[in-house]
Amino acid sequence: MLDLRVENLCAGYGAKTVLNDLSVHIPSGRITAIVGANGCGKSTLLRCLARLHRPASGQVRLGNHELGTLSTAALSRRVGFLPQFPQAPAGLRVASLVALGRHPHRRLLHRWSSEDEEAVQEALRLTDLTEFAQQPLDTLSGGQRQRAWLAMMLAQSTPVLLLDEPGSMLDPGHQLELLALLRALADTGRTVVVVLHDLIAARHADWLVALDHGELAACGTPGEVLTEDLLRRLYGIDSRILRAPDDSPVVVPLRALNTPAPVPRPLPRSIEANAKRAAKPPATAEPALTKERRLLLLLAALQFTHLLDYMVLMPLGAEVMRAFDIGPARFGSLVGVYTLASALASLAGGRLLDRGDRKRTVLTLYSGFIVATLACATAAGFESLLAARALAGGCAGLINAAVMAIIADGIEPARRGRAIGTVMSAFGLCAVIGVPTGLWLASLGGWRIPFFAVAALSALLWIGLRFGLPRAPASAVATRGRLTESSLALGWLLSFGIVFAGFLIVPYLGAHLNGTLGVALHDMSWIYLCAGLATFLAARWIGRAADRFGAARVLALLMLTSIVPHLWLTQLQPGPLAQTALVFMLFMVLTSTRAIPASAWLISRVPPPLRGRYLAINTASTDAASGLAAWSAGLITSVDASGALQHFERSGWLAAGVTLLTLGLLGWLQLRSTPKLATES
Repeated sequence: MLDLRVENLCAGYGAKTVLNDLSVHIPSGRITAIVGANGCGKSTLLRCLARLHRPASGQVRLGNHELGTLSTAALSRRVGFLPQFPQAPAGLRVASLVALGRHPHRRLLHRWSSEDEEAVQEALRLTDLTEFAQQPLDTLSGGQRQRAWLAMMLAQSTPVLLLDEPGSMLDPGHQLELLALLRALADTGRTVVVVLHDLIAARHADWLVALDHGELAACGTPGEVLTEDLLRRLYGIDSRILRAPDDSPVVVPLRALNTPAPVPRPLPRSIEANAKRAAKPPATAEPALTKERRLLLLLAALQFTHLLDYMVLMPLGAEVMRAFDIGPARFGSLVGVYTLASALASLAGGRLLDRGDRKRTVLTLYSGFIVATLACATAAGFESLLAARALAGGCAGLINAAVMAIIADGIEPARRGRAIGTVMSAFGLCAVIGVPTGLWLASLGGWRIPFFAVAALSALLWIGLRFGLPRAPASAVATRGRLTESSLALGWLLSFGIVFAGFLIVPYLGAHLNGTLGVALHDMSWIYLCAGLATFLAARWIGRAADRFGAARVLALLMLTSIVPHLWLTQLQPGPLAQTALVFMLFMVLTSTRAIPASAWLISRVPPPLRGRYLAINTASTDAASGLAAWSAGLITSVDASGALQHFERSGWLAAGVTLLTLGLLGWLQLRSTPKLATES
């Protein structure tokens, strides 16, 4: 335990003397509060104790050492200092700030240790900031920032703590928590010195040092120092001293002495009229949840249109091949170029999502998507249709990433899973309403009509987005960043594994149902309809579960249970239609909804300044996974003369294995520390 001794200290600023021949002893293992009026020298004394202000004369002793004889590193390992108004670089995250407290304990070229990580996590826990670890410091409230700076000092693990008005921005609850924390630190042998203006809080100290114009006015326990006469001398106030249940003194200020009562001058008429108008009750504002619901409906409609544009082409394959006189291979390129363009555009244009207003970005990309869809409807040849599909896919990939980034920035974490579930329910709605309607339109006027319809619907929605979508700045932090932690990059591998496992099976479901299980085409439409409806209903329920029980836990459960339909469906033999429909529905629900908790979990780990880029690359990862999985499954399966799929069970076993590996990756990532954002100067 280290005590502090101030001996004949004189300090000031230029010709102004602030501390005059001050001598005081600060005991070890106690909470010492420095009190006094403004300008009496409290903060200057604290800075002298931290060796941040050079005194004109006198000395400060820390234990057996004179403060000036210690090296900066040695002093930093012994004394932690929290100023009244600390400053931090723009964009610095809470976890990165707290980690700076470990700097005095790290030697040159030494790596981050488990001891450092434990100290940071414990400091975040003690200050109730664990859930804010990845948020930029300048996006927090004043009280939360104060707690973040306190956490940094706790991570420094010093035996002496110097704090200048640490509770000035805290609400009463967190003030009491702070005082309890300081008490616990003092009970472990640490020396705690705080500057206080709150005389009610001063009763929690063990020792008080009262300053008056740079000189020691009193020193002792709160009961000895907090007297009506001393308060009249220090602050010029009339007060009463009451007793708390623990018999500690409670100061009740009554009035200021020798201060004339202020006489306000009358307001000019113009100012008075403005004040009256301002006092009128404002018009009823739209509830925040209503705005949030409207935002989610707009984003879900946006997802519906570009998903429908992608999904409606596949069942129109026969008509498209006849219209352009192409074979299955060239038609496959029309489908594949969509996801390929989506992946390439996401990789190349991801940075655009972290610049400017995301609303403007979405409207621009959606305009390109509408033009591309209209070009599909009017394509004169195969090459022009291929180019139009590529443009539509590129715009859709970036739109998907932008939608997820808007959800991440605009929806509270406690409701984010439900929000993602609402938006992703567009997939089920496409299967239930969109695709059947598109096929009905195609039966009336040919394969081009569904694309005209999607373009018209999208144009109407563009107008709704223009006036209904709120501005969404790409980041509240003006900073450039890069991802330095492997756990963020491995998040892309997690998404890759989830999609890869599903697309080992999904592209061949139609062939399996019709060719192997003997399901008639008209029965297949009803099976797909029921599965789409079940997925639509399950999506929001899965989102709520992710919010309530945690996204990682729900994702792990879905991955584990999805193995059953993976194996069951791929090894299913011809049987009752109801059994086939049940297994198929189970497969679609468990496989499709895994993306909801996966997205919620990934978004929560990405710093806001990087979300657009990260989600764009994540889109590219999932697009690559779907294409590679379909190609891989094609290598291990074949079709016999009757049209039945051969060796399809191998795809099921491979999907189960990939799912288990991905589940292990999820567990490993969950155990790792949260990723860090490195800012570039």
